[in-house]
Amino acid sequence: MDYNCVPILEGTRDDGIVISTYLPNRDVLKDIVSDLREVADDVSLRRLSVPTDRETSDVRSVNLSVLTEHEQHTLTVAIESGYYSSPRQISFDELASKLEVSKSSLSQRLSSAESKLLLDLLER
Repeated sequence: MDYNCVPILEGTRDDGIVISTYLPNRDVLKDIVSDLREVADDVSLRRLSVPTDRETSDVRSVNLSVLTEHEQHTLTVAIESGYYSSPRQISFDELASKLEVSKSSLSQRLSSAESKLLLDLLER
């Protein structure tokens, strides 16, 4: 099911994971919790806050269909490996090795994907 929101993995705990997101409305929250309870042993809502107008104006969605399959895979691995974390958890060279691509291929894929996503984001 599409909830029109992006989950953000905030961290892990011994008993599970912590995820945050911006929801389009409260009905979506009910649907998400209901669907999660069908597949998880325990689901709990730790905090619910209503963002200010400024915070909601900063929320944007991007169209991932502008990316090729290789670009999507490259970005997914880069994000999961901590390439975009601060400080970085993986170097550019290590990421290229992990993806089994040359450094020039990695550079091209990241540059192309980042450019496409930023252009899509800023044109809306």
